[in-house]
Amino acid sequence: MRIVVNTSIIISALMKKRSVAYLVLTSLEHEYFIPAHALTEVLEHIDEIMEQSELTPLEVIERMLVILERITIVEEDEVKKRLGEAVKIMGNRDIKDAPFVVALMAIGADAV
Repeated sequence: MRIVVNTSIIISALMKKRSVAYLVLTSLEHEYFIPAHALTEVLEHIDEIMEQSELTPLEVIERMLVILERITIVEEDEVKKRLGEAVKIMGNRDIKDAPFVVALMAIGADAV
């Protein structure tokens, strides 16, 4: 299964010692994808994540590295090409989620 992962899943995987999100991302045999901007957003808040996480800062970084090995980044150029189409599909829904819809369309994902 091809799955687009949103920012909250990544953050969740970094917050709890027994994170279900981390378990799913690292143990199930699926292909995971994330828009480049979403990964950038997580990294912009990594200090806050480390402060609030049950994990030590080193454990947060280790988990992030493991997650990055499992996730393919959907490049910004691909997102920009299809953003208008995604916005039309979404209608009145949260426009900030449009890049995730673009990633879904770009890679032929089964789920977000």
